[in-house]
Amino acid sequence: MKLTSAMMLLALSVSTSYATTQSHSQLPSDVASTTNSLKTYRILADSAQHSYQLAHEYHDALIDRQNRFVTLLLDEHDVDKLRERGHLVVQVESKQVLKNQPHLQQALQQKTTSKLTRSTKLSNLNESAGIPGFACYPTVEETYQQAQNIAKRYPQLASWRSIGPSWQKEQGLGGYDLNVLVLGDNSKKRKKPKPILFMQSALHAREYTTAATTLAFANYLVDNYQSNADAQWILQERDIHILFVANPDGRKQAETGVSWRKNTNENYCADTPQRRGVDLNRNFSYEWFAIDNGSSGEQCDQTYRGPVAASEPEVQAIERYVRSLFEDRRGDLPTDPAPLDTPGLFLDIHSAGGMILYPFDTTYEPAPNEPQLKQLAQRFAAFTGYRAMPAVDLYPADGTSLGLGYSELGVPSFVFELGRTFFESCQDYQQEVLPNNLQALLYAAKVAGTPYITPQGPEVLDLRISGAGSMAVPQGSELTLQAKISDEFLLAPDNGPIEAGQAIKKVRLRVERNGKKFGKKVKLSPVDGVFDTPEEFISHTLDTRYWPNGTYTLIVQAQDRNGNWGVKATQQLTLDNNAPAPVSAPEANFITECVYGGCALTATKEPIQGDALTYKWYINESEVPLHGPSVQFWGLKGTQTAKLEVENNYAQRTIIEKSFEMDGPVLPVTNVSYECDKLRCRFDASKSYDPDGSIEFFVWRINGEYLSSREAILEYEFSQAGEQKVEVAAIDNEYYLSVKTLLITVNE
Repeated sequence: MKLTSAMMLLALSVSTSYATTQSHSQLPSDVASTTNSLKTYRILADSAQHSYQLAHEYHDALIDRQNRFVTLLLDEHDVDKLRERGHLVVQVESKQVLKNQPHLQQALQQKTTSKLTRSTKLSNLNESAGIPGFACYPTVEETYQQAQNIAKRYPQLASWRSIGPSWQKEQGLGGYDLNVLVLGDNSKKRKKPKPILFMQSALHAREYTTAATTLAFANYLVDNYQSNADAQWILQERDIHILFVANPDGRKQAETGVSWRKNTNENYCADTPQRRGVDLNRNFSYEWFAIDNGSSGEQCDQTYRGPVAASEPEVQAIERYVRSLFEDRRGDLPTDPAPLDTPGLFLDIHSAGGMILYPFDTTYEPAPNEPQLKQLAQRFAAFTGYRAMPAVDLYPADGTSLGLGYSELGVPSFVFELGRTFFESCQDYQQEVLPNNLQALLYAAKVAGTPYITPQGPEVLDLRISGAGSMAVPQGSELTLQAKISDEFLLAPDNGPIEAGQAIKKVRLRVERNGKKFGKKVKLSPVDGVFDTPEEFISHTLDTRYWPNGTYTLIVQAQDRNGNWGVKATQQLTLDNNAPAPVSAPEANFITECVYGGCALTATKEPIQGDALTYKWYINESEVPLHGPSVQFWGLKGTQTAKLEVENNYAQRTIIEKSFEMDGPVLPVTNVSYECDKLRCRFDASKSYDPDGSIEFFVWRINGEYLSSREAILEYEFSQAGEQKVEVAAIDNEYYLSVKTLLITVNE
């Protein structure tokens, strides 16, 4: 959840007992010895973006990410490496870190449960719905069954096809086919093929949220085809290919609670079975083993690239299928851009870390289509609250799916890193990950026609027909078409502002009835009367007194002053004189129940019979909502603000905002003074304090070197004159810390 509290706590990964990382090649085979060898540390990142990088690099070990602080479960090997790289790494007491943090305590229980489920026989996993301990995530079998059911229920919209075998299937050791669900209404003859959106998920086995999200996207489109104009338009104008489980053998291992990343190929790392296999996202042909440290040649490493490019049957199947879908639109040189009219999109859905990644991932040189890729990535980020960045900024990698999609074929390609942990709690998944990413995926389907061009235009956001919504209403009902039009619907990167948008030039409305034009196009006016800014609001009264009964599609599109048109947004309106009159707008109110470090917010108004309410919560300054009648969040002590939007199925909305106090941790304050006599200095941090507890110890680092002292006063003699960097962290009794950095100059 994207909250502004600087110390928002993240869910504890149930995979921490394995703690494998990009830099850690020695994975202990015994669970008990692994747990005993690991300790809890907090690392200070250089920036918020750098904390994302650390959290992703060490995501197997991730306990918590709090703005610039990342809490990890590590062994001494990884600690030494982090310190060698210049990070401030502080050992903390894990029990104290979890104290008074209900969400982390719950996650710790899930971690314990996952250890027990490792002994569960695979055959038993199919006896109950969902992955054990995570009912919201279907198993491989359940995913395949649901996809097959979609194809059976909607044969005019969906088909289910095998594109190749998994490694175990190829070897006759059980295993699975890799199956793709193809969605699209192809009942009408077309002169040109439809643009294609291809997406794959669960390429890394342990990433629970990914397959569930793509499956929910597929269900949303087919289930709403008759009633939702956007879903209908997408399936009529796009072909969507979804590979839900790109690594089914590995996913089956991960369903037992094991932090499994690779496939299960027994030819590699055979002596340590739990580390066998190939990292499929380092095995793609394009730029396989192209750079140093972009993948590993050690078979037991988590990023093992395989013996040759595309050695694995899963990657062979994906490459063969994707090349059959998309024409190669790029030249042979790395500097050759894809033509701006290139159709189609390639999405690889991963977790975790809350990021939208775009090419390149092997070099810091910008991709030839970098401005367009960045713009679209920032659009996706605005829906999700994630950070958009070139993949190489996370860490260099070779042999990845981005190489297949963009570098080889020129198709705009992106990696979504969902949520905060592989084993995301169902509450966080349903409250934040699924609903916000669903909006991003719907947007991806819309722009797939000209994805390098269309995102340059303004977006029509939150389009609704107040007074009708999804309900049939009588002719002449009081209806208002409302929307926000934005040419700046982008999430700024951590290292700078978004590029300024253009002022809105025009917004037009077209109405269709039974697929044919109804009436004239209407130029909509902004609420303030003049289009002169990059963001405008529309509120247009619909006079339906003389419209015949029936179903209408309202299509709204906006243009900026540079002449760029954005995607079309649609709403369906049904007029029926036998329908009941719209109900009144819903009431909005909520109660707060806070404990130390966290609050639960619950809407108090129940929907009346026949009405359905949706709830969106905006906590503090967040622009990305949480969803549901009740939500939870955590943070520091202080004043919190929550805004609740309640909307009924007539698209009538009521908003309430409240401020309230939350008890919780308070950060310590680090104060340090110093005095020097030539090269010898005395540093005094004794005036540091903790408003809600006590300072327990200090960590000193001078010019990157850790010192053994844990006291408030340090005497130190520098070896030479010049500028020196002194860092001191004050750690309180709950293991929160604050850091003071001094840059001083000493003389001979």
